Amino acid sequence: MASNIIAKADFTFGAALAVHELNLSTGSGARAISGIHRHFGISSSELPGTEGSFAEYSDLQPGIYQVNVWLESQERSAGSRDVLYAFNQADVVEITDTTPLIGQNTGGLYETAPAITEVVEVPYGELSIILVNDSTTTGTTIAHVTELQRIGDLPYPVPIVYSNQPDNFIGSAGYNEPYGWANTGTGDRAASTLNSFLGFSDPVIQQGAQDAEGWLIPTNGSLIQYNVVPGVYRIIWELISSESEPTRDGFFIWNGSELSVGGRRSLCTNQVTTTRFSSGRITTELSVFGPLAFIAVDTETTSGTTEIRIHRLEKIGEITGMIIFPAHYQLLSHPLNLATTALNSYRHSELNLTNTQTLPQPEPYLLESWEQWWWPGYNWRWHHMNPDGQDDSTLNQEMQDFSFPTAWNNSEFKTEFLNLASDAGLKTLAIFNYTPTPALSSNSTDEFLAFQVIRGLYRLAGVIGEQNNINPSPILDQLIPTANAGLTQFFSEIVANNPASIAAIAHVFTRMSQGYLPPVFLDSVNYTELYQRWTQSWGLD
Repeated sequence: MASNIIAKADFTFGAALAVHELNLSTGSGARAISGIHRHFGISSSELPGTEGSFAEYSDLQPGIYQVNVWLESQERSAGSRDVLYAFNQADVVEITDTTPLIGQNTGGLYETAPAITEVVEVPYGELSIILVNDSTTTGTTIAHVTELQRIGDLPYPVPIVYSNQPDNFIGSAGYNEPYGWANTGTGDRAASTLNSFLGFSDPVIQQGAQDAEGWLIPTNGSLIQYNVVPGVYRIIWELISSESEPTRDGFFIWNGSELSVGGRRSLCTNQVTTTRFSSGRITTELSVFGPLAFIAVDTETTSGTTEIRIHRLEKIGEITGMIIFPAHYQLLSHPLNLATTALNSYRHSELNLTNTQTLPQPEPYLLESWEQWWWPGYNWRWHHMNPDGQDDSTLNQEMQDFSFPTAWNNSEFKTEFLNLASDAGLKTLAIFNYTPTPALSSNSTDEFLAFQVIRGLYRLAGVIGEQNNINPSPILDQLIPTANAGLTQFFSEIVANNPASIAAIAHVFTRMSQGYLPPVFLDSVNYTELYQRWTQSWGLD
């Protein structure tokens, strides 16, 4: 049952008292608005006023809360009002004000406004109730907040809030509670140094990024980085700048896949000192595919400093309808197709062996027969040319952050991988002339055997790719025959030990096509080898 928690404030500031109800005042004891701004990390554009008081409630269950309040005030002149706000760590929401009292004069010291009820969202487990003088400090208002209680669930999933203390940083950057920051001041680094810090082999940072205002090309800067899992994120940030020219400076966002302009100096329109301007807190939502970086950058000159501040970082959903690591996704089928094509052609053209009739006629036993599964990765990896023939460094950029567990967190990538692995596994059974009806069940031993089949295909693709344009002669004479002999022995031993295991392996591959990822694939040694063999299949230059 919901309970009234108004008397259970965790912290009060200024003229505030929480006993049977919460009383907030703009009179004696109220504090300057600058102290309230500092406490919450918000600006005057978000919370205007001259002075005020507040109470803070922590460790609340996220949900919809009801607030009941009535005001008594000496403020009743037009153009002067006091305001009661709620702040839920993301938004400042006006609850009520003294406007209804303008012009009233019943002869008493205070005029009374009717009680009202408002509802507010509490997504982060914290809520503050704030009373401020909006424009003058003449006349006192007292807010009598009589009720605060949870009345329902949020109409959206509760966000996952990450610490905004950076995991890594370089240059003039760090953490100044309550925000992470990076700026273009003393200690910042050359754009090339930032590029190296993020592990790019191509000049991603130096080339800059483009938005509606044109290209933002950096000379130097600083960055902060957060190690987050892929998903859709909401970021609350602020840009502070003393750069006099609005067209210069700004910051980039690296979302694990691409570099984009996050904001520019031109957004800083709120003057906070004689030389510094603020954008105010701005909310951005974006898909994140790997470690997330915010990069404050200087352009043209080093006069003035621009600083990006990260006030809140939260995951609000999963990536849907969007593919993580799109370059890798485009090459996902290639190592498995390369290996199965090579094995099928060898067993038919060289050994004159048959397989089940479910497979198409194999290609001739020539390097050219499977080259279509090799050259796209080679050209993209070493010559920055994607399969469409366009200049593209996406694959190299993705390699800095790629891992199979991260990719499998994306439903589209995981589904495609499982379908391809399932198809390749069943095809390999058919190539070696096993056509069992899948068993009705399988166990972890069967799952490990199925993984060994897939690993064998990746290993073969890796050694073929590595030799293909360096020394191709061993491929046909040694590498493929050796892989065939190994898999022949592997299947023979399985049948000798337990003939039913072949059907159980087929069951594992069938389950994979239905979305099941066997735990053996999540072993770090195993998925690391798969990726090493995959990149090996792109060859050497």
